[in-house]
Amino acid sequence: MYIGNEPLSVGGDEIGVTVNDFWRWAFSDFSSPMIRETFAEFLVASSLDLISDGQKQSKPDFDLLWNPSGNHSGVRIGVKSAAYLQSNDGEYPDRIAFHFPDFSENQACDVYIFCVFKALSQNESPFNTDLWEFYSVRGQDIKNIKNNKNINILNKIPLSVLTPLKPIWSDYYGIAGAISTVLSNA
Repeated sequence: MYIGNEPLSVGGDEIGVTVNDFWRWAFSDFSSPMIRETFAEFLVASSLDLISDGQKQSKPDFDLLWNPSGNHSGVRIGVKSAAYLQSNDGEYPDRIAFHFPDFSENQACDVYIFCVFKALSQNESPFNTDLWEFYSVRGQDIKNIKNNKNINILNKIPLSVLTPLKPIWSDYYGIAGAISTVLSNA
């Protein structure tokens, strides 16, 4: 596990470049969908107190495993994100849609958390959790949408398709309660 101040070296000599420099170079554009998705997963994990060991614990078929009661196998959580502004389009807000490139029948998520970064200006910080909304939906409901022949969804699910599922909205501090509500309504 790295903390960021580790230096790069050449021939045993430090060269004045650190892991933090790499992180800034590669991962500082939070309007990039890939970075935003990872950050949204981090937000959900931190809200559920899953980052204390510093290790990302995702599996091939889910992003997070949350075990609030300690007496069962845990809740498998999938995290998806979207934003009104993208890194390649700072002028016009996008329609909110969540990317599902790898969705399959074997998807094992009990709950999906759909994270929306609702900033309308590139100057607004993704670190302000007041600019994020979180929608929790039962995994089986998402599987049913993807399998519904009347809904033409290839790799994206628009927020408008989630609305009839009555997702449980929450802010950052309400994610655990929203997941519990979704699971109790199953």
